[in-house]
Amino acid sequence: MISKIAKYLLLAVALTVAAASCVKEKYDAPAVPVSPSRDQAVDSLYEPFDFVEVDGLNLTPPAGWVSVSMLGTRIWRTAVAPLLDLNDLNNPKGSVKCAVATGAFPIDTACEFWLVMPPLKVTDPTVQRLSFSTGITYDNPNTTFTVRYSTSYNGGSANFRKSDWIDLKDEGISFTLAAPVSFSTGVPMQASGPIDLTHALKGESVIYIAFCYTSHGSSANWYLDDVKFK
Repeated sequence: MISKIAKYLLLAVALTVAAASCVKEKYDAPAVPVSPSRDQAVDSLYEPFDFVEVDGLNLTPPAGWVSVSMLGTRIWRTAVAPLLDLNDLNNPKGSVKCAVATGAFPIDTACEFWLVMPPLKVTDPTVQRLSFSTGITYDNPNTTFTVRYSTSYNGGSANFRKSDWIDLKDEGISFTLAAPVSFSTGVPMQASGPIDLTHALKGESVIYIAFCYTSHGSSANWYLDDVKFK
């Protein structure tokens, strides 16, 4: 018969293994796709996601973009949704093709996944600006959407998780995100306004931008469209 001490030791080992498995899932798996290197940076970009034709599929990132699962296996998806005017939320104005992040399909689950732009080359920070549009439905406090940047990342997969990825708003860089709507007849898209990246660069000329979605259970849907850098 196994003694109580032996049982406790076995339990401790099991818990340690389980904890290690959780850490491995979050930080080591799945593999990070390869981003372009800094010498492949672009000085202008426009992505309207017009190639999206079917709602609800896993998004195949445009050339130079990568989709990264940080927790779990979910990634950004495609969306074709009724487009609502911010000044008239009751009447759809056609449809919008865009990328959508959700933790609610097919069931709510904890997840974190990013959509990373190609590296941007800032040749004239007094002129070049980043902008995009966002929308949100089914607002939920368990969900966060952030826009992060890195000037230490250099492309590839080896140093992606080791690089600094800083929330733009933590640097005092202001822009507008969509406000939630209390119904789901469509998606009102909110323009971010022009975003000055000068303060984030800190003397660097190349910057990576990531759109980051995190859900801790029941979740909101965040929509992304019309990403520009020029």
